[in-house]
Amino acid sequence: MDKHRMNRIVIWVMICNALVAVAAFLKDVLLARYVGTTSEADAFTVAYFITDTIASSWLAASLGAAGVTVYAKMSSENAAVSRNEIWNKSALLFFALGLASTVLLMLATAALLPPGLLRTLTNMMAPTIVIFSLFAALSARLQAANRFVVPAAAPLIMHGTFLAAAVFVTLSGMPEWRGLQWIAFSVTAGAFGTLLFTAIAGRKPESEHKEAGEPADASVRNRWLKEIWKIFGAYSVLVISGQAVLFWERALAASLDVGVVSSLNYAYRISQVPVWIFATAAASVMLPKLSKLWMDNRLDEARKYTIHMLQLVFIVSLPVMLSLWLLSEPVVAVLFQRGAFRWHSVLLTSDMLRGYAFSLLGHSVSAIFIRYWLASGKTVQPACLVLISTLATVVFQLALVNRIGASGIGYGAAAGATLQGVLLAIPLLKNKKVPFRAGNVRAVVPAAVSLCLVLIAALYFWKSFSLKESEGPRIAFLFITFAFGFSVYTLFVRKIIVRIAGEENST
Repeated sequence: MDKHRMNRIVIWVMICNALVAVAAFLKDVLLARYVGTTSEADAFTVAYFITDTIASSWLAASLGAAGVTVYAKMSSENAAVSRNEIWNKSALLFFALGLASTVLLMLATAALLPPGLLRTLTNMMAPTIVIFSLFAALSARLQAANRFVVPAAAPLIMHGTFLAAAVFVTLSGMPEWRGLQWIAFSVTAGAFGTLLFTAIAGRKPESEHKEAGEPADASVRNRWLKEIWKIFGAYSVLVISGQAVLFWERALAASLDVGVVSSLNYAYRISQVPVWIFATAAASVMLPKLSKLWMDNRLDEARKYTIHMLQLVFIVSLPVMLSLWLLSEPVVAVLFQRGAFRWHSVLLTSDMLRGYAFSLLGHSVSAIFIRYWLASGKTVQPACLVLISTLATVVFQLALVNRIGASGIGYGAAAGATLQGVLLAIPLLKNKKVPFRAGNVRAVVPAAVSLCLVLIAALYFWKSFSLKESEGPRIAFLFITFAFGFSVYTLFVRKIIVRIAGEENST
């Protein structure tokens, strides 16, 4: 695939991710308006977190990463083998794992949770686990074939059904416990719609049904299947380590005060939006290419491509991180302050967001380098590095919560994410053949300083004039601030982006 087409695909995936992020924010806004930071909100937050962690964050992410890596390698020049039978076999195994996980979760909720809203909501959303396991198989095959837009757009179906249900229960005025059950049902129905859309929209044209390659014998088939499960196991360690931190954070938040769990969830989701839009788009597109480069033994090219993507993600993510840190209060107020989400909730959530904002760069860097490690076939080293950063995150959060309260959870997460990104990056950056230009990073400093000055001036304006209860002026203030601030930042970095693009074209 030529570079221009690859760049267009990245842009389209970013657009899809942005639409998914907007839909996710809208549903959070409606949910905040409907239930605020009440005990019912905490119940839904925990139930959704449990099922989404298993279905999407663990199974779909791990199975998808393993599938993309192996399917892409099988399409390489050095692996002329028919992929249909291997994909069919792996998809069946994906389904079996998802079904077993669904049954185990429902048995666990029956044994561990008392009857109530939390158990009901968890059981209603549990089927999304097996659904997303099949979605992982379908999307992995499409991405390995350089068809990224359908898997990126498919989650809009689930978010759309969630939004429709949230609007319905809000307008109908039904009790919160009943409305949340409607929303939980919409999550499962939307997951099924996502799977169906991917299966239909991702079908090959009739002219593409024939596939090159010889049928795989038992030894070849088993070798590729073992490779899938090897990568799945390693990636599961990465995901479970990260999700263990999220579970720990919510348990720690639950021990502090009512509503802290919901505030933490809102702050975390805001801080992750740039990662979903930029870093995830770059990582999803680069994994198939990196896998083929490693399979063809073009190692220097793989390293150069990784550094190229890293520099672009860094330049894009930095201004968003600074904006969320300095303007956390107006951002939260504009997004959520309505209905049951009052000024106390704004202050609680914005305190959390200030810490989580600093985790953005660490998560973005990690997303890039984890794909590099997966494509290389080296799975033990990154798993160990992520485990180290996970344990460090817990220590950071315990120390900071004892000193500064609930906001210490966010700052501790940022410290752990930064450590993880550094640990994953060091082995590659130490390679002398890597064309990493420290000057490109230093050149961003004037742009970052200029943006900070704009944001500090805007924050002074926010504090000086009462905009807490004025919906229109708040939105206008935030729009003008971001438009002007990002324009100033872009004026400084445009030459750097052109330079980085030139370095990539020269390779």
